[in-house]
Amino acid sequence: QPADIKREPAVLAENPLKALNLTMLASVAWMVVYYNFLFSQIGLNCAVNVFKMVDPKKVNAEQMIQVASRFHGNMTDHAVVFMTSLWAYSLLVDAFSGGVLGFCYVAVRLVYPFFFMHQGGFTFYFEFITQIGYAVIGILMYGIAYNAMWGPNGVSPSGCKDANGNIKDFATKISGGCTMCAGTRGWMLACFTLFPGVPFGPLYAFLQYCAHVKWHFKPAPVVSEKKMESVEMAAKEKGA
Repeated sequence: QPADIKREPAVLAENPLKALNLTMLASVAWMVVYYNFLFSQIGLNCAVNVFKMVDPKKVNAEQMIQVASRFHGNMTDHAVVFMTSLWAYSLLVDAFSGGVLGFCYVAVRLVYPFFFMHQGGFTFYFEFITQIGYAVIGILMYGIAYNAMWGPNGVSPSGCKDANGNIKDFATKISGGCTMCAGTRGWMLACFTLFPGVPFGPLYAFLQYCAHVKWHFKPAPVVSEKKMESVEMAAKEKGA
């Protein structure tokens, strides 16, 4: 960290726009990576189906293009949470570490496709890289929640205290020796809210299951053995 960088929310900075430089650049970097990954799908599709640059007999085109669609597809899955938490954190918690975390997340996104390329489809080997992304988002989420709940201006000021007994805000907390604690709690927050969906996810999944079974599911018609035999006989006669 440069010596002249203050650990403070952008809204309290002397020059908020300058304080948000890293966050703005991280946001643009994310957008560039997203569009590049979107091209990966479009480019492969055009190479096979439009410009005929790739012989469809030499590739499994559908599977190849489907894998490429997950490069940007997974970014889309987490985009709302990432962008919202990045900017809320930078504005209200700590602009400097918000920008750094933003760039860390972009780096994770750049590595993610290689796991899909190697596996050729979804497997739990992805957890080696996705968990890092969850940790980054989780720290952003936890920082916002910490300041709002337990920070010096929070609903219930009861967070970590400094040597003088003053309650630390999140920026002071992570720059004063509590980095590992904040990282672990942030990762747990993001990880467990996503899977297994604490606290409401399992309930909504179960309600959707009940609604589907009650109002939308239509069982396949049961065909009797006698009818099956008659269909088979007719097919044989038609073939003869």
